[in-house]
Formats: sequence, C-alpha cells, structure tokens
Amino acid sequence: MHALASGSDLVCCRHPAGKKGTTWHDWLAWATLAIRCPVPQAQRNFEEKFMATKKQTIEFLLAKLREPKRFSARAMFGEYALYADGKVVALVCDDLLHVKILPASHALDRLCEKGEPYRGAKPHYILEECQFSTVPGLAGILFAMAASLPEKRRKAPKNTRT
Repeated sequence: MHALASGSDLVCCRHPAGKKGTTWHDWLAWATLAIRCPVPQAQRNFEEKFMATKKQTIEFLLAKLREPKRFSARAMFGEYALYADGKVVALVCDDLLHVKILPASHALDRLCEKGEPYRGAKPHYILEECQFSTVPGLAGILFAMAASLPEKRRKAPKNTRT
C-alpha cells in the first residue's frame, strides 16, 4: 500500500508494481488516476486494466460447475485459484482455465491442449471459456482431483514463553 498526497487529502491505494507487463508509464498513469479519483474508483480502474481474468469469467465458470457449496474461487496474484472441496484444483489466468495435470485429470488429455498458466509453472490442461460447458463431467473430474490431493496440514501452534 502506498499513500499519495492530493492537496490536503491523503489517498491510500495499491499500485500495479510487479504485475506482469506493467511498465513505469502504467504505474504513473495509475498513480495520477488515484490522486484524482476516490480510492474505490481508482481500484476499480486498476483491476479492469491489470487483472487479466474478468470477474464475469469466474462467475460463468462457477455457474457452469453447478455446485456452489463445493466450488469457490479466490483472487490470487492478479488471477484466480479455483477450489473444489477447499483444495486448489485449477488456476484461471487470462480467462483460461488451467487444470492441474494429475492422474485424476487424465480424461482431459485428449480434449485439451497443455500449457503454462504463467512463466516457470508446470504444464496444465488449458480449457477455454467455450469448453466449460462442452467437456463431459468437468465437475466430476475436478472433485476426483480434490479427493486425490492431500489434506491441508495444520500449522502447529507456536510455543510462547510466559
């Protein structure tokens, strides 16, 4: 978070430094907008410009999966993670669904191409928005993947000295 002074007002907001493809000019344009606009408008414009995946894509995907209690999505690092039963099974980057390659997701091998959700990542199966409805049993595949992943490890409480 950075604070930008606008006359006597102080505007506190997040800036796009470190986002993929962000240049100094992008940051300067964003900072100028943040000074002139209230924070909610500046943040909304920032998300429209720098968040590659649209919120409508996430809503569409969750609607197609038809299990609102078992599927969820969270914004992470400018993109989204798709959770099935509380476990990350896919990433949504650039409006594409990137499904982890696991034995439980092997049914997608013939239907989807493979690629990286971001530079340096392991390959994933890639599904475009038009494939969300056409891939047979997508929700079942994602649930099988979640079942095959290990449970979350609970952090041990820190020992505090009294």
